[in-house]
Amino acid sequence: APPGPPPPGPGNRGGREFRIEQGDEEDDEFYLEDLIGFAAEAEELAADEGETPRKCSGTLTDYYDSEANPLFELEIEGRRVLVPAAEEFIARIDFGERRIRFVLPAGLLTLE
Repeated sequence: APPGPPPPGPGNRGGREFRIEQGDEEDDEFYLEDLIGFAAEAEELAADEGETPRKCSGTLTDYYDSEANPLFELEIEGRRVLVPAAEEFIARIDFGERRIRFVLPAGLLTLE
């Protein structure tokens, strides 16, 4: 297996903060590592307009902090998939239900 991204430095939680807007409430700040263990739902956009978007679910199992390309590791249908930890791919985070929903570009879930 190819080596994974390097672990965060010593004494460092990765430190990447995310803000989400929740209606009129104040921003909630949290660390991306806080999402580990959340149930993950992923919708992969169709490559062609005639195709149906692919939906699958699993668990967010890990977070790799990297300045250039922070990644979430998802376990979906028995496979591990790395997904960029980028706001544009996160559709919704529900802290009460411990769920996160991703909308991903076509082909991302099928990359080996």
